[in-house]
This record gives sequence, structure tokens and C-alpha cells, in this order.
Amino acid sequence: MKRIFSALLAFFIASPALAECPDTSVFSKLPEKKQTEMRTAAHQQPFAKGLIWQVSKNDVTSYIVGTLHLSNPRHAETLARVQPLYDKVDALVLEMTSEDEAAFLTTLTSNSALFMITEGPSLIDRLGEDTWNTLLPRIEEAGLPGFMAAKYQPWFLGLALAVPPCVLEEQRAGKIGLDRQIERIAKDKGLATSSLDNTEGLLQILAGDPLEKQVSDLRDAVAFGLAGHDTTSDLVNFYFDEEVALAWEFTRAQAFEKAGPEQYDRVTGILEEFEQALLTDRNLLWSRTLADSLAQSPALVAVGALHLPGEDGLLSLLQKQGFAVAPLVHDGE
Repeated sequence: MKRIFSALLAFFIASPALAECPDTSVFSKLPEKKQTEMRTAAHQQPFAKGLIWQVSKNDVTSYIVGTLHLSNPRHAETLARVQPLYDKVDALVLEMTSEDEAAFLTTLTSNSALFMITEGPSLIDRLGEDTWNTLLPRIEEAGLPGFMAAKYQPWFLGLALAVPPCVLEEQRAGKIGLDRQIERIAKDKGLATSSLDNTEGLLQILAGDPLEKQVSDLRDAVAFGLAGHDTTSDLVNFYFDEEVALAWEFTRAQAFEKAGPEQYDRVTGILEEFEQALLTDRNLLWSRTLADSLAQSPALVAVGALHLPGEDGLLSLLQKQGFAVAPLVHDGE
């Protein structure tokens, strides 16, 4: 399920645009008591709030920016805070540089077996008529021909459907998220760039499950109501409020709410699997790489904001390896 769920959350931890998406907040309509409970739970996590942090060891100070991989006019404010940091670092580290991302896409699209069902029944038969008909309006809303979508492997279809329709126009217009904006400035300044992820690792995360498990997971995602994107505006609002841990707490609560109490154990497993594969495991690998490099030379690190908070978050892991971690305070605070 982690492949399907990661696809459905791809916008927050890597995707295109949201400037024109309507603000249809679910969180603000919840009872105040429930909102408070979520905030309290979120704020118990280490490094629960904040987007820009400084980490220091051996008299070397680097900076970590939690990003949203969606374009948004409000990124200008974040970029204004990041701008002075370029002159203090020797390199930029990203989840994946634009060059490595292009190589990843080339590898993916040059081998249809990685994302297409190349033999046997299509998704229509594999999912069953009821599930397919439930999913079909989403497929049509995304502008995908049904016959083509039926040939996609579930992980790839989930990724395609994760992008809200309001995002597609800006995506086609070439608008980019905060990561790429940070990267563009770094290149203009002549900074070296490097990736924390690689093609092989990403493909294993996204496409590593057997087809039968992908189908079962997609069926569950549809049945549990996890295949929608009606909370997208909430997650974006949380991001710009720097309430990163609250974004994940809200996502968890919505998953349980949509699935219903009888599916509590199943949804718990889904969320734990997702968190382990997409966040915890990657954070551990990244922290090992960064612990060595950041102790030697200063760098600017830009990764999806959900990677930062929590006991297994990137900031806690670096702190455990001897780094002093502190928020970068806004001017005037």
C-alpha cells in the first residue's frame, strides 16, 4: 500500500502547482475540540513547526529547508529568507536534482514494463467492475482516456490521479515548486548540486510491489476513500503556516475518518508502511550521507517538509549524530 498511498501524497513529499486551486479547507470546518486535539498531538513531536533550520557541527553551519514541491506565489517569501544563505554555503543538496530527475524519467519511460501492464488482464478486470466504475470519474477528471488508464500499473495510475485538476494547467505551463526554484538560483550562483535519492531507490519505492499487491492496495485505497485530494488546500495552508507535523497528523486523522472504525487496523498498517518506506527509511539513509558531508563543509539542503519533524525525522536524526539544530528565525523576531 505504501506505493499507492505515496502516490496519493506525492504533492507534499514531490509535484507541480497549486496557485489556482480553490481553498476548500476541511480542517477549518472541524469542531474546535478536534482541531485542538490534532494540534496538541502534532506539537508533541520534535521539530513540529518550522521550515528553515540551521544545523551545526565542528564549527560548520548548514541550512535545511522543508519544501513543498508545488508552485505557489507564497514561495516568494520563503525564497527571500533563503536568498542570504547561498553566500554562506558551498553546495546545494536536493532529494533529486533536475538532471537526476530527468535521468529517472528516461529510465522509467524507456521501459514500459516498469509502469504498464504488459500482459494479462487490464485494470478493469483486475480491480473489478464496481471498483473501476468508482475510479473512472477521477480518471476522466484527470483527462486520461479510460482505455489507457486501464493499462497503467496501479502505482503509476495513483501517481497520475494524485495531481488535482487545478494543478494541471500550471504544470503544463512549466511552473515549478520550491525545490526547483531553489535549485535554479543555486545554479545561477555556480553552486554544486547533488541528490540524496537515486533512480534505483526511487523505482523500488514506487514500483517495487508485485502487480497483484498493487491491485489489492489500489482497491483498498478506493474502498477506504483514500484516493481523493479534497484536503490538498489544507496541506498547503499547513505548510505556509509552518505546521509541518500537523499536516501529517491531519492526514492520518482523515484516513481513519474516511475508512471508518471497522478498518482501523488496516489503515494503521497502511499509514505505518507508508511512513516507514517514504519517510523513515529515506530519512535514515539521508542522515548518514548528510552527517558526513555537513560536518565538513556548509551546504543548503532542500527536502520535502514532511521529512523534517518527528523522532525519526531528518532533524532529530542529525541531532542524534551530534549536530546542534535550531530554527532560522525570521528577521525582526
